[in-house]
Amino acid sequence: MSNTKTDRDFLFALDYILNKANLREIEAFAAAVERRQAQLEGAINSSIPFTPEEAAKKMSESIYASIDASMDGVRHTFRDYAADILQKEAPELSKEQIGELVDSWIPQSSRAGGKNRRASLVKNGSVQGVPADLLYEMVIQFVSYSLGEMPVETQRNLTAAMHDWTGSYWRRFPTGIKQEIKAFLNGETTSGEFQGHLRDMLGLA
Repeated sequence: MSNTKTDRDFLFALDYILNKANLREIEAFAAAVERRQAQLEGAINSSIPFTPEEAAKKMSESIYASIDASMDGVRHTFRDYAADILQKEAPELSKEQIGELVDSWIPQSSRAGGKNRRASLVKNGSVQGVPADLLYEMVIQFVSYSLGEMPVETQRNLTAAMHDWTGSYWRRFPTGIKQEIKAFLNGETTSGEFQGHLRDMLGLA
């Protein structure tokens, strides 16, 4: 009976993804699949030491890569759609003019354009005494926890090492990074924009 229920649930989920899910739901499914694969790979390779920091970094990279790839696909689709409309409605425009208009409406990348970049906070490889790459991992861990995406085991390890680790992390974040975190968690920026802004501020490629 359990196998039958499992098969039925699987077919229901597959049908929903293929025929009913909207774009945002598909992005969530893609991120969930990446995360589940990472969990299974971790279980298979459980003999390999895996610190909480490494677990959070691997998970966040997997989630962001999946969402960013989806967002890039959406961005290109809308750019093509906008260009087609311009060609039909304003045939007098040249390809260069159409390209400029589309770029102004829908940038090729969430990080395109100097106005979208954030000033670096890094001095001598660190931000207020914290190495830039370490601060990046701390931010990703904090955000992953805030979104409910952090595995229970990782939460347990962080709490054991530092009881109020979220409070300690938050106090170490510069004001600019706190603002970026709030904007992302409030839905004011996309994951791609958030990660791009964060990397700009931390001087990471």
